[in-house]
Amino acid sequence: MKWAAIVAWTAVGIALAVRSRGADAEEPATAAWTLETAQGSIFHGSSAGDAAIVLLTPDGERRIPLAGLRQARISAMRPDAAARLDADVRGLADLWRSEDVEVRTRAADAARALPPEAAPALTALFSDPDPEVVARAREALESMRARGALRDPRDLVQVEDGTLRGWVKDGDVALTTPFGPVTVPWTDVVLLRPAGRQAPAIAADLLPPPAPQKDPPKGGKGMRPVVVELGNGMRLVGEIAVEGLPVLVGRGTRIAGEDLVAVTRQKGDGDPFRVLFAGSLSSRGRIDAEALTVECAGMTWRFPVREFESADFRPFRRGNPLAELIASHVRAAAAGEARPAQRFWTHIRDQPANPWDSPSRCGMTWTLLEVNGDACLVGADPATNAYQGDTPLDAELPILCIRKTGAAPPEGLDVTDPYRGWGGGEIRLSRPVRGSALTSLDEANRVIREEFGEGWRMAQHHDTSTLGWHWWAYWKER
Repeated sequence: MKWAAIVAWTAVGIALAVRSRGADAEEPATAAWTLETAQGSIFHGSSAGDAAIVLLTPDGERRIPLAGLRQARISAMRPDAAARLDADVRGLADLWRSEDVEVRTRAADAARALPPEAAPALTALFSDPDPEVVARAREALESMRARGALRDPRDLVQVEDGTLRGWVKDGDVALTTPFGPVTVPWTDVVLLRPAGRQAPAIAADLLPPPAPQKDPPKGGKGMRPVVVELGNGMRLVGEIAVEGLPVLVGRGTRIAGEDLVAVTRQKGDGDPFRVLFAGSLSSRGRIDAEALTVECAGMTWRFPVREFESADFRPFRRGNPLAELIASHVRAAAAGEARPAQRFWTHIRDQPANPWDSPSRCGMTWTLLEVNGDACLVGADPATNAYQGDTPLDAELPILCIRKTGAAPPEGLDVTDPYRGWGGGEIRLSRPVRGSALTSLDEANRVIREEFGEGWRMAQHHDTSTLGWHWWAYWKER
């Protein structure tokens, strides 16, 4: 379908429609859902069994029962922005038809700065009758692909027999959770899928752009922003009263609410929680309450302490690929299964094993090895070749990124082994990048700074005061 035709769609409306029934009518069955918001909250709840998605297409309305929904992913780009982007690409095509070489060259430079969401518009130019336009569009698309994943700017609705694309109409999603009802505007939704079932994998160039991370709540008088994880898998990104999490450590010493950094449920004997607070090492403690209360998504959530898993007062980052990898690693370890086989680009300063200098046209990669609370061990495994590289440059992998902070290792973590030292900072994984795009260390660091900001760079083999090969770092901000 031509890109211009796609943008010309009036709208695609998606709304949960639940028909009202009389008191004597049979109650519809319920369906369980997992909903993730742009702010980072995750809700598990049910909707009535006759709920449906109403999809507006050029051919009219199409009603899709939610019973057949596999996932709905909501794009950060709305129809007006997509139309402007399409117009920009068509404007570049007009410049590529110019007889002036300098005009065509400037247009090609501008095309290299297009966002990944411009990929469908560039692809639509492949059918242009002017071979110059076709060649320039292909060149721009290949440059974009080398920088990372392409994007389809429209919302995605996947059902059992296919995938539908379009735009979400303004409206709300209503769920009934174990702790009360919640209503979320569609524009705040990132993902809706059946509960207990992973969303099907989607090719990177078909994924819509994710909603930008929303700022955390400011924290009104006597309140603090918090990220609370519950035992049923729900996550509440909201606010809690400064004294709303009464924590005791040692022989009953109460920790002031404004000093708390994180509280995490622990296994083993003794007090059930690990408590991290400002100005001190972590301690074991307990919560002096039967229930806790959190403000989130415009409502008050009250739940028993037995349902509470953790509270973190540090900023939440949605879509953190390293955090997702660690969660998968921990689940696999608990189930006795093989850990995820995710690899990532890492550089080495004293060997030609990097994407930009390897004679074998391969780059060195590392993987996640262990997890210990807020810290994780990354490093070489049997697949790593630190002398010539191990992964072909046409592979698209995340870059291991580090920000050196001088932070001390967590209490109790042994970093004296010279091959398992301390990295002294925080690490993240970038978006997937094709190895051939990493033409130099400076280029790799430029990609990283664009994604995470100043202070971040590509991690390397010797990012430790010891011998390298493996080292620990924080995967959560300290």
